[in-house]
Amino acid sequence: MKVLLSTMLLTLVMTGVLAEEIYREVDEQGVTTFSDQAMPGGEKIEVREPMTFSDPLVREQMKRQEEKPSPGASAQVRYRVSITDPTPGSAVRNNAGNLTLQVSVDPILRQGHQVELTMNGSKIRVLGGSGSVALSNVDRGTHSFVLNVVDAKGKVIQKGEKIDITMLRFSRLH
Repeated sequence: MKVLLSTMLLTLVMTGVLAEEIYREVDEQGVTTFSDQAMPGGEKIEVREPMTFSDPLVREQMKRQEEKPSPGASAQVRYRVSITDPTPGSAVRNNAGNLTLQVSVDPILRQGHQVELTMNGSKIRVLGGSGSVALSNVDRGTHSFVLNVVDAKGKVIQKGEKIDITMLRFSRLH
């Protein structure tokens, strides 16, 4: 038993020593050879520690990913969904009725979850996450927009806040 333990300890120590030493040799034809064993005419190369960078944002995303329960888990996610631009109560003038909404969803949607955009109570788009939504030919007047997160069965699992945006368009009557 002592022999086995001594052999294992010696192997661990030697592995660490061998892994840190690298030798380089250049032969008569100019071919460079690298090895972990000393060679005649070779020189030992100093191996520096690699430079590393740890991005706090990536660490935070990885931490969130680890905290997510498996898809079959019953834990409920609390999403924050909002229309960040135009701001609530804004009036947008565009005679063609074009309107671009900036949508924010946090955290990233789980598999099977989607965001539904409703205008005046009717679903107009299904979204996969944050980004821009371009709407065209929006009628003049004030419109109510709501973002809801739904699961794969279409059940609303998170309701967003209702915001009103007024579309200003040219009219021949007024």
